[in-house]
Amino acid sequence: MKKAFRCGFTLVELLVVIAIIGVLVALLLPAIQAAREAARRNTCVNNQKQLGLAILNFESAQGRLPPGGPTCTEWYGGPLSFHVSGTQVENAECYGPNWYVQILPYIEQQALSGIASQALNDPQNFQEANPADNWDAKRETENGGNGTGLGAHIADFMLCPSTDTGKTDTYFNDDDDGTTGVALGHLKKGNYAVCFGGGYMIHATPPGSKPYNLQSMNDIRREPSQDNKIVQGPPDLLNGVFGMVRVDKNPSTARMGRGVSIAQVPDGMSNTILLSEVLAWNEENAQGSGDLGMTGNDDWRGTWMVPGMGASVFSGLTPPNSETPDDIPACGSGIQNSSVATQMPCSDKGQNGGFTFAATRSSHPGGVNSARGDASVHFVESEINEDVWQAVCTRNGAEAVDH
Repeated sequence: MKKAFRCGFTLVELLVVIAIIGVLVALLLPAIQAAREAARRNTCVNNQKQLGLAILNFESAQGRLPPGGPTCTEWYGGPLSFHVSGTQVENAECYGPNWYVQILPYIEQQALSGIASQALNDPQNFQEANPADNWDAKRETENGGNGTGLGAHIADFMLCPSTDTGKTDTYFNDDDDGTTGVALGHLKKGNYAVCFGGGYMIHATPPGSKPYNLQSMNDIRREPSQDNKIVQGPPDLLNGVFGMVRVDKNPSTARMGRGVSIAQVPDGMSNTILLSEVLAWNEENAQGSGDLGMTGNDDWRGTWMVPGMGASVFSGLTPPNSETPDDIPACGSGIQNSSVATQMPCSDKGQNGGFTFAATRSSHPGGVNSARGDASVHFVESEINEDVWQAVCTRNGAEAVDH
């Protein structure tokens, strides 16, 4: 009688097959991750293209590009604190709606634009510290619901899907942290900011009625006769497409300000950086949350409605993803001990914010996406030459750009 014959794998054969599968997975996983990142980066490119086109549509309708933000504060030689507490009343600083708030109607965000306009021209809210304070998300529930709570909203295309520095769609909660140095709080964070040129924040701010004092201002500029070396002098050649613009104090209605015209970009719109990326960090509190009303999360980078350095604007003073810490008014108090300390380093300037700067930063490997003035989007490597980067971040340096 013949024995029944059964087909099957030996243990050794099974282990060999498992090992082969493991090797294949190990080989394919990086390719899968790269494909996913490519898809996320394409989404980021489309987000920036949408913002760039909205800015150009604003220019077509208004004859000017939107300002980075209006301000009624003058500076005479010391650090500037217009981005902190200030009202439309006497002896106080103030600023108006930033670039993103102004382009809301041009990116199919008419509802948010209406909310912003209502808060800006509300007689009660008009005396508040600044528009970003009027738009505090907690105002939907506090004090009888006055205010608009605009800070609770953000469009999806303001968020880069590659961001890995914490939960997206979070709040800047400075007020709850007891760190009232910038008098703002409960405002959503995003990942895109416009370029304020190649210098410090103070170089993107209109001077007061007094002339420049080079000794006290310590202004810097590029000197063509010295191979474009940065030297002391007027900061004209450090101007970006965006900056703060002067508006009257104590107006009867909110002032929007007027940005530069395309004719004031002699370097050419296609040769000049319009906007790029910033990272937003979610500092979790003891309850493990960075949500509305929680303490912690006092790093304002990415706060989309604040025209402050690192919030909705950046500088080309340092290259993308620079190891140099961002010098900003509201640096996360716990970031030095966090997992993102090397990815988005910073130091806190508090209210002495005139000489502040912040680099463009992203979670894309090796660089950042950046939109130019013609709404074209290019990937810029972190290792870009610093002089070249500063040149493309300015609008009137007369430098040649190799596409």
